[in-house]
Amino acid sequence: MIAFQFNLTVGHFTEEYLKKWLAIIAANGYDTVLWEIEDAVRWDTCPEVAAEEAFTKAEFKSILDFSSELGLNNIPLLQTLAHNAYVLNLEKYHHLADHPGFIELYCPLNPDVHDFLNTWILEHVELFGDPTHFHLGCDEAWALGGQYCDGKCPEYMKDHSISELFTQHLLKLTEPLIAQGITPIIWADMLLKHNEILDMIPKEITLFDWMYETQYDGNIIYEWETNKLCSLSEIPEKVKSEYKEFLFQRNGKDQLNPFYTSLFLKSKGFKVVGCSATASYGDNVFSLRDKLHSQNCFGWFNEYNSGNTNGYALTSWTVHLFPYEMQQRQVLLPDFLARYPKGNMNQFQMFFTTKIFGMEIDDFFEACELLSGNVLFSYTSSLGFNTCILETPDKHIEKTLEKLEKANDLVKELENCHVQLEKYLKALTLFKQMETEITKGRDLLDLWILQSKNMINRAKSSMLILDFKIAEAKNTQIHLPQENVDKTLSELQHLKLATSTMYTRKIKPVRRKQIVSLMFDCVESELIRISRQQQD
Repeated sequence: MIAFQFNLTVGHFTEEYLKKWLAIIAANGYDTVLWEIEDAVRWDTCPEVAAEEAFTKAEFKSILDFSSELGLNNIPLLQTLAHNAYVLNLEKYHHLADHPGFIELYCPLNPDVHDFLNTWILEHVELFGDPTHFHLGCDEAWALGGQYCDGKCPEYMKDHSISELFTQHLLKLTEPLIAQGITPIIWADMLLKHNEILDMIPKEITLFDWMYETQYDGNIIYEWETNKLCSLSEIPEKVKSEYKEFLFQRNGKDQLNPFYTSLFLKSKGFKVVGCSATASYGDNVFSLRDKLHSQNCFGWFNEYNSGNTNGYALTSWTVHLFPYEMQQRQVLLPDFLARYPKGNMNQFQMFFTTKIFGMEIDDFFEACELLSGNVLFSYTSSLGFNTCILETPDKHIEKTLEKLEKANDLVKELENCHVQLEKYLKALTLFKQMETEITKGRDLLDLWILQSKNMINRAKSSMLILDFKIAEAKNTQIHLPQENVDKTLSELQHLKLATSTMYTRKIKPVRRKQIVSLMFDCVESELIRISRQQQD
């Protein structure tokens, strides 16, 4: 299995755009598509969940049929434990939540939850036409076990473990699928945090082992029990002992294996698919951490090529809002490594630029990497949203600045803006130099130029906002050059329009307006406020 995940959680793509990318992934070595649909289809099970512009089932079935005609195997993904705000924020479904007011997690002890989910699973099965696999999600259920719950969980946990709670919930969903000959899939993180689950669930379940922060030939691992990246000296002795057969590369016990977890999970008798990402938490909303994601993809795909996993999946989390075009370096990796199994990253870079731009370009990836760093108000959490929120909270910038002031971090953030601005300016210079050199791929280069300008403007905007707040905090006279404020604001408004135009044929109109608003509005409003206050 070589799979690509379409995540429709935030990115409500047009049919035209989805079909374009289905054709691209089919031509680049993928054989499977993982569809995380959520509210992007009008479901009979829960029609209230559907987004305003959701596909009808007939419309989405035509996309599935197109995918099948390309030779791709379609697999549904339905989150069945955590990440369910799009359902649980509706009053009709509040009773399915783990505890009142918590819209992330279904209650694993509520029989209504299993009736609801099994009905919805069956509707997915019918839409997909008896799929070979069904992905049930089940990742990042960190609140599991009643630590916040005032319902049944605390009583249950007096005599049971989190592993038992997780397993009893999972079995109610997987047993009907297995009986139908459909292979269940779940993410592996909860099993790596609670290893005993591996001895409690059926071996028919395929595990998707994801970790997006580790790098090919790196010497850092992710340790799930403590939820942190670790160098050799930082790994707890208990972990070294438990994973000693898998923790080190075969060339010696001085180099860590960043992908050790897949070998461990396979040793327990499961089929394992290694998962990388084109986008993940930590990226800014205009660009990705291109080098990190490419190195991570390179490593996971080599694990598959080496037989250490049973498959490879490339995930694409659309809460990070840059379009798929900017993720082509990661998308094209399977095609390159299928052709050149012993190829290295430098060779891939030349392969990529030749294929996309018609010539080898050394500076392209340096320029991409220069945009990977964040400044204040350039990434999701600093902009006040995630998959649960489709509008920025009231007074978000004011509250963010107050937190930074309390932590004495205002100057630190300002200094980072200055450092990153120099990098963004250099990136734009490099991209502009390529304009007269390339023989094709101008649309992609134009997109990177647009995002360079967005990051330059975001750094300048954040610097103005921080300068204003620092002066205010010191109770000194506040006076920023009015021309600078107005110019930065005007540039932001121009870029807002250009960014919306860029998304026009990619994202449906209502959702396009929402995501552009999330990216720009709070910063725009703060610059307007500063401008007006200075003029008073």
